Amino acid sequence: MFTHMAKHLKFHALAPQPYSIKQESDKSRI
Repeated sequence: MFTHMAKHLKFHALAPQPYSIKQESDKSRI
């Protein structure tokens, strides 16, 4: 379980910032 979380966090850390920001925007719009 912890390993899965670490992978998830690492994926987000490596993801392009604009993509992450867009995801947040979509979340707040809903």
